[in-house]
Amino acid sequence: PEELRFQERLVVYPTQVTDQEWDDLLCIFVFDRRRGSRMEAWLNTTQTLFICFLLGFGAMTFTRDANKLVLTPIERMITKLNRIRNNPLEAMAIGDEEHHKEQVTANRNNRTAIQNDDNGIRILIANHSQSSNARMKVRKWLQQEKS
Repeated sequence: PEELRFQERLVVYPTQVTDQEWDDLLCIFVFDRRRGSRMEAWLNTTQTLFICFLLGFGAMTFTRDANKLVLTPIERMITKLNRIRNNPLEAMAIGDEEHHKEQVTANRNNRTAIQNDDNGIRILIANHSQSSNARMKVRKWLQQEKS
């Protein structure tokens, strides 16, 4: 029992004995808990590594989002302000550039919507190509969409 550290042993002795019984017979049980201590140490190490991994991943994600959503727009704004400070007429060019970007974005969105509508019409025609009544309904629907 002396080889074991205090945390690695469990000592059990009888508590319901008289003083006479205690003096006559000393009965003590010592249990070895080294295996449990090793397992507990391994689990604590694993838990610590897992928490470090989660915190590192969260910090990287937060940093990426902060750069993308906060720092990049601020840097762009400072660049534009420096351009305007150096040449006040540059504000008109910057405004034209922004207007052009908005138009390009709107055109892309419109093209995507049109493609989705065309795909929907093709699916509708394919599903109902068996009956001529369905073809008539599709033609009427297309005519209504055009007008």
